[in-house]
Amino acid sequence: MRTIDCLRELARHRSDEVVIASMTSAVLWPTLSDHPRDLIYVPSTMGGAPSLGLGLALARPHLRVVALNRRRVDADEPGSLVTIGEQAPPNLVLIVFDNGIYAVTGGQAAPGGGKVDFPEIAWACGWRTVYTFRDAAAWAEAVPEA
Repeated sequence: MRTIDCLRELARHRSDEVVIASMTSAVLWPTLSDHPRDLIYVPSTMGGAPSLGLGLALARPHLRVVALNRRRVDADEPGSLVTIGEQAPPNLVLIVFDNGIYAVTGGQAAPGGGKVDFPEIAWACGWRTVYTFRDAAAWAEAVPEA
């Protein structure tokens, strides 16, 4: 599934959530949404959206927050997954895109491409709900629930 297709479906179902876009999604999301609660995190840091989303979700528990993040196998994302799992804000949704490359820096292969099981890592970090989607049809059907 292409990132743009995933984001297009998210935009179609989006209501009043805060959407935090960084890296590739920061380029794509503004082509699909011009909502006052879009937070386009530029210049962005790899792995920064989950932590930013967690802080916002904890500070504003009445708002639903969706953080868009590329895969990350170094210390940032696993640390964020542990912290988010510990805090468990019910108003935070993290969407992790894993295409196995670093798209914004030239498409280099990411370490562990195809070998890192982020859903299993999330479960191990205490997340209560985890979804995995590999095709656009399954994603489109589940967006409202997820």
